[in-house]
Formats: sequence, C-alpha cells, structure tokens
Amino acid sequence: MLYRGQEKDWDLLPKIARKGYISRKILDREKTLMREFERLSYPFIDSEITHNDWNLLAIAQHHRLPTRLLDWSENPLIALWFSCNADRPNNVQTSLKNPRVVWAFGVEPDEVIDKKPEKGPYDQRVTRVFRPNHVTRTITVQSGWFTVHKYMTEKKSFLPLNRNSIYSKRLLKFTVSTEEIRHSLLSRLDKMGTNSFSLFPDVYGMSDYLEWKYFKKQ
Repeated sequence: MLYRGQEKDWDLLPKIARKGYISRKILDREKTLMREFERLSYPFIDSEITHNDWNLLAIAQHHRLPTRLLDWSENPLIALWFSCNADRPNNVQTSLKNPRVVWAFGVEPDEVIDKKPEKGPYDQRVTRVFRPNHVTRTITVQSGWFTVHKYMTEKKSFLPLNRNSIYSKRLLKFTVSTEEIRHSLLSRLDKMGTNSFSLFPDVYGMSDYLEWKYFKKQ
C-alpha cells in the first residue's frame, strides 16, 4: 500500500500535467527543463550518484521542479501530515465540499519499476509505480515512492491516476473535513514524531517546525 496526502481534493496528476504547466509543447519543454536541470545541478548533487534519467527525475521532483512524477509514501502518517499541514486562506476553509484528502493505493508487484529499469521514464507505455533509489535525504525520511505518468500523445494530456481504469478500483480516499480535526491531527502526529522537522531534516524544516509549535499549534 502507498499513501498520498493532498490539501485539496484534486485529481492525481503530477505537477507538470496541471493547469499552468500543461501545453501542446509540454514534451519539448519537459526535455529542455531536465537538460537544464542536469547541466546546472552538478555543484549541488553528490558526485557519487549515477546521473541517469530516473535518478535525475527523483532528485528534481524532491526539489520542487515540475516533473511527470507524483509523490507517494509507504507511511500513512506521512501522507496524513501532508494533507493537514498547509494553511489555507481564511475564506477557503476545509469543509465537506472542499476537504483535505488522503489517498491509499494498492499496488501489484508487476507494476513497480525499481533497480535497473529497461526503459527510461519517458518511454513508458503506461503509468507505472516507481520505487526510487534514495538519492535525497527527503526520499529516505519520507519513505518516498512515485507514480510515473505516461503522456497521451493523441489527447495531448496526462491521465489522472484516479481516472485510470487500471488503477482506479484500487484507490481509496479518506477526508479531513474540518479545521478543528486538522489541528488535532497535526498535534497527534507531532507526538508520534511526524512533523516538518522529521520530514525535512534541515534548517528550513526545523524553522517551519518551530514556527508551527510556538505560533500555530492549537
């Protein structure tokens, strides 16, 4: 089982497939983006990491670049934290019509890409589940997995996982419907060691955690 938390109940699409990114020239832009990421990232990436398309995609995804990867975790508590963590504007409160969600996804072994894939991420004929090498610390602490989404050339778009007939019957969705429940869950998760500092083990994650603990915790 894999889990994904979302602050809103939107389709299961990677960032590059969402409004504001997707276009008729998205494949060309995606290739240019990744070439530039590879060229410019050398000073910041451990030289021991093999520079292949799979590793680069995983690293790019965990540094907020728009890619065709969608984040998942083996740990449901981590997914729940991501669902509840982000604040919303006061006029956009959580409700039954606008809930935060956690997805649970049952994966079959033959759907998983790991170790040394025969094909590259841009050559997959169907959407697959990608078990990455631990090429970043955040992948390790977040028990990170991905789905790698196939681009549908005919329709000029990516297919959401929740509308994919191969996978949709193995997806379950849970909701967090009120702000009161959200704050309570964040406090309980913190007691179990799941917070911004544990999931982003650097000075930024620590600062976010301290801000939450002393100014936002309820």
